[in-house]
Amino acid sequence: MRRFRGTVRWVTQANDPPHRLALGIALGLFCGLLPLVGLQTVLVLALAWLLGANKAIGLPLTWLTNPATFVPIFYPCYQLGAFLMGTTPVDLQWWQRLAEPPAGSAAMSFYWQSLQEVSAPLLLGSFLLATAVAVAGYYLSLQGIEGLRRAARRRRRGSSARMPVIG
Repeated sequence: MRRFRGTVRWVTQANDPPHRLALGIALGLFCGLLPLVGLQTVLVLALAWLLGANKAIGLPLTWLTNPATFVPIFYPCYQLGAFLMGTTPVDLQWWQRLAEPPAGSAAMSFYWQSLQEVSAPLLLGSFLLATAVAVAGYYLSLQGIEGLRRAARRRRRGSSARMPVIG
């Protein structure tokens, strides 16, 4: 809990307007939920630069997806994309075939073809989820940052009003 409070304090006290901070958060969430592992960092930095968002805030959010979270994040995205495209999702046999690739140089083309079978639904579902989460993240973080900054200003005004005047 202490680490979370420290992070919130770091975000709200950053020397940037709330819009730039919230946009950085939104871009980090958006890029972090895309199945572009290895490109997410570059993508968030490029988008933040183009759109004038805070890069330092957005960058760590791209790490939402990591080897521990790939399946719980990307499998529902794939399912959503397959549903919207009207395609039948891959079945257990597809996964079993992945465990037993052909030997030698044929393995690379086997994995490439397997990836192509799931890439369109995965990209569609991920893009839709990433967009929804980024929009919600922008508005929620903008409201949160502005609210916390207002509360901090009120606290500062209240503490300075109570200080005795010497002189």
